[in-house]
Amino acid sequence: MVIIEKDLFNFIFYPEHLAKDKYKYIASHKKTYDKEINLLLLIKKYLKEKISGELLNSILNRIDLKKKNSIVCLEKINTKNVLKSDHLVLAAASPQLEKIMRTETFRDKDSKYLIKIISDNEQNKVIIFNKDDLEIQNLKMQVEPSGDIFFIESTSNPIIIKPKQNIEKISLIH
Repeated sequence: MVIIEKDLFNFIFYPEHLAKDKYKYIASHKKTYDKEINLLLLIKKYLKEKISGELLNSILNRIDLKKKNSIVCLEKINTKNVLKSDHLVLAAASPQLEKIMRTETFRDKDSKYLIKIISDNEQNKVIIFNKDDLEIQNLKMQVEPSGDIFFIESTSNPIIIKPKQNIEKISLIH
């Protein structure tokens, strides 16, 4: 007869859910499944014991720490760099052809993160750096004042925001 782990589990915890022939087989061959049955009996014994409030609080606090998202707020550093394009503009050319690039820098209060934004007339290119110079994966970035949230698979490549936004504050959510 084939006995699987679920059968042994049901033998200890829910014998009524186990087919009678399997129950009889396991009962008559307990030595074969001695380690598994003893472990399940020990688990069943501990499940019946009352857990102290102190231990429960400790477990809940650890779960909360794991669940909470870490939010890092980055503020704009008051430096503005405006770069005009180097291409030649002829007198008959339209002023709309001139491409202006602007860079802005954001950092958090602990200086763990630095974000550079390079903007032109059409888009923002966001580059995220961290103090440890490591690639960060599965990150959310919220930009203010729009409140738009961007999901970032990896910080190894810049994030492109189209159309261009005026960004005043950035939050990184892990």
